[in-house]
Amino acid sequence: KMVYIGNSFTYFNDLPSMLQDLTSGAVETAGSVLKGGQTLKGHSEDPRTESALQDLTFTHLVLQGQSSNPGLLFANDEKLREKGEAVLDVVKGYFAKSVADNALKNTNLQSVVFYSTWGHRGPCVYKTLQKEYPNFKVMVSKIQQSYRVIDIVYDLCKAEGVSDPETDPACLFYRLYAPDAFHPSRLGTYLVACVFYGTLFGKDPRGLQWYPSNELTNFDRKMQ
Repeated sequence: KMVYIGNSFTYFNDLPSMLQDLTSGAVETAGSVLKGGQTLKGHSEDPRTESALQDLTFTHLVLQGQSSNPGLLFANDEKLREKGEAVLDVVKGYFAKSVADNALKNTNLQSVVFYSTWGHRGPCVYKTLQKEYPNFKVMVSKIQQSYRVIDIVYDLCKAEGVSDPETDPACLFYRLYAPDAFHPSRLGTYLVACVFYGTLFGKDPRGLQWYPSNELTNFDRKMQ
């Protein structure tokens, strides 16, 4: 049973429902606090978050912050770098304490999953951050080194001979994004769901029988 704390990157294409379908109901949603553009600091100040964390039935907590803030920990600008440091502060402070308090009462709690988002397709969609995030590669590397799945897909597209994955609509990389160039498409959400499946169950998602298209396509298979 999952509790999701996040924003539009979680509710776009309804990731919780897709993950439940993907696992034939093995993963259920115990609760969620989802607000567009919300930061983890903002969530820590929302009474709904405290209420969700008091649930004693959930087994996994998913924390997903605002898409551009985590990578600012490595920003060149000192003021922007403070925003990145604030992400660490709220995780180490509020969420670490809340989870620790919950664990004393909730014997079902197994793990906290940090849902790292990805670089925007092309330059950062926020113009004030385009100097720090001039393209996908720079942004995704700054957001989190451990989040490699999207980056690997990008490199696969390069290997397929696509001249520019960030602007070619026929490219797999391009198809992972919604028209706004930073939220996930339904295919992109399916990739996230497959990553969650592997993380939660320690199993290879290849061969799963549920997929977002009406029939298994080459794109769906690549996401697995």
